[in-house]
Amino acid sequence: MDTQEDNNINIILDDQDLEDVSILKDMEMEDGDVNVNVNQSRAKKKFGIKKEPRSVHWKDYERVKVMEGNPPIEVVKEECKRCEVLIAAEPRWFLKKEGMGRVSITSDCWKDIGESIITMLKKWGLTSLLCCTMDNAIPNDGAIEDVKSYLNKFNTNVLDGKYFLMRCVGYILNIAVQFGLEEIGTSMRRVREAVKWITGSAQKRSQWTNVVNILADRTDSKKALCLDVPTRWNFTYLMLQSAIPYEEAFQLYSQMYPSYRKDLSQKKHNDEFIGMLEKHD
Repeated sequence: MDTQEDNNINIILDDQDLEDVSILKDMEMEDGDVNVNVNQSRAKKKFGIKKEPRSVHWKDYERVKVMEGNPPIEVVKEECKRCEVLIAAEPRWFLKKEGMGRVSITSDCWKDIGESIITMLKKWGLTSLLCCTMDNAIPNDGAIEDVKSYLNKFNTNVLDGKYFLMRCVGYILNIAVQFGLEEIGTSMRRVREAVKWITGSAQKRSQWTNVVNILADRTDSKKALCLDVPTRWNFTYLMLQSAIPYEEAFQLYSQMYPSYRKDLSQKKHNDEFIGMLEKHD
């Protein structure tokens, strides 16, 4: 507090943890006007300023505490001032307090999965779920039926639970991609082994650079070879994307360095020889 003139007070608070100081709110007090230039965290602690709701519609609701669940647990809800209906879900701090962030289920038995979900719903005092996202696996179907039967007691299944189970899009997409990769499996493995061999040492990389320079006028790409991770198909895409423009370079490299052809011709996959990278690949 530096000066006081005509009941006008200017207060500036500095917080070393934050670089920017923003004007949060002009507060009016009985003895005069107070301009407070503070960062948000310090203002809340110093003056008890609460964060305003994002939507104006929340002005029609009042925060109340009610007992829910079995055993009863005190939870925070929002009660409509007009019709006295409780509509809001529990705040994030309550979910974190109850350990709701993550639950580990070690069994793949549908009965164990279903019972685990129901147990946690009882613990959290939840009587409704909009949907549940799971992989496309048979054990998950049985677990979902158990959960739906439990929620039917509260009559909270939307559309009778017809769309309760949502398949994981990433899982389905991965199945489709893996099926497609199997169609080009031999060619893909040949590219992988070729890239792995060439990027295996500084000497081999230097040899590859020399070959690429020889064919510089016939090759548009300037990308470096990228080795993939077999279990991550997006990296397989990057590997193929970097290798395809160098089709002629691979052929010339095999002619200039016999050890490359000798080593790769002995590579096996599932007891079958992979073979050399050819033009038709």
